[in-house]
Amino acid sequence: MRSARDSLNLEVFKFGVYLAIPALLTAWCADPDRVAWLANTKRYIVYPSTQHTRESYQEQLEKVDEIVDGKGRQNRKA
Repeated sequence: MRSARDSLNLEVFKFGVYLAIPALLTAWCADPDRVAWLANTKRYIVYPSTQHTRESYQEQLEKVDEIVDGKGRQNRKA
């Protein structure tokens, strides 16, 4: 049979491992070079290229405003 001291030593060891693994992995992964490498090689988010500029959005908004204003005036006349 195990003594209480042996059980306590085992529990202290398990608790130490429980705390050490996340702490060591965090310290290892928090290296800026490693984070940059992960971000550059494991591209899980790929942003599309920018096809529209601020000016093109302004032009589209002006067209929508013209359409909305035109429909509003037509509804008032009817």
